[in-house]
Amino acid sequence: MMDWNDLRYLIAVADHGSLQSAAKALGVNHSTAWRRLQALEKDLGCQLFVADRQGYFLTDEGNAALEHARKAAENINAIALNTGIKNLEMEGIIRITSIGSYSYEVVPKLCAAFRLHHPKVEFELIDSAEHLSLEKREADIAFRGSPSAPDNLIAKKLFDINWHIFAHPDLVSGPMTLDEIKQQNIIGYRGLSLPIGRWSEKTFKNSRKVIYCNSVMAAAGAANAKLGFAILPEGDQKMVQPYKLKKVFELKEFQSHFWLLSHPQMRNSARVKAFWDFSLDTFKKGYL
Repeated sequence: MMDWNDLRYLIAVADHGSLQSAAKALGVNHSTAWRRLQALEKDLGCQLFVADRQGYFLTDEGNAALEHARKAAENINAIALNTGIKNLEMEGIIRITSIGSYSYEVVPKLCAAFRLHHPKVEFELIDSAEHLSLEKREADIAFRGSPSAPDNLIAKKLFDINWHIFAHPDLVSGPMTLDEIKQQNIIGYRGLSLPIGRWSEKTFKNSRKVIYCNSVMAAAGAANAKLGFAILPEGDQKMVQPYKLKKVFELKEFQSHFWLLSHPQMRNSARVKAFWDFSLDTFKKGYL
């Protein structure tokens, strides 16, 4: 059965003339757009585009399908408008999942500022290192740190996260090599669903672990207590600066990003889309 959502890809590629531009307009990556377009051609049983170095061009079948796709999109939008009056009034709950200091510093401020404009909207904030399923409506929006964003979600990068090794100033006098750090007490990660946790476990496999933590906040606290050396995100100044921890080694090869994520269908909710746009605008202007 054809996925009506795939019609968006037909329209976007036809309007923009290239898969890359269409993917950018839809807020997905190139591979996702290509797969959805391939799936649509398979469902329809015909080739919709021919591609060359100049871009994507509609076939005769593609032109015919595009006309019907535009009409279908108009009808779907009309249905959404007529049945989504409550959503347009900005009422209801927005479920947000975040992690660490963002859950009690950044996201609450976003929610408070948003409610000044939409006082009938309520929030459910879930502070969890576990990746709740946006597809199963366990959350509408997620703030997450990772090297890349899932292909099946709409994603916008908010900022870069650089991970480095920190320690209390009393334990170090200056920068150290990784081999030197391996000989020190290490603050390990256990149960942390982030790539840096796996990197730490592999890199310090034979090092002496004095404590294991399941969150970077706990690891920062352990480092402040002089328990050992911890891998922490430099971009999260609320973790590093209050403790006056000292950076002793730069992990130049390991960079992550902080993402705003949502499922494509959730963006059809007026309140979710409004909060999404509000969050992007707030981060862009540097209000937080």
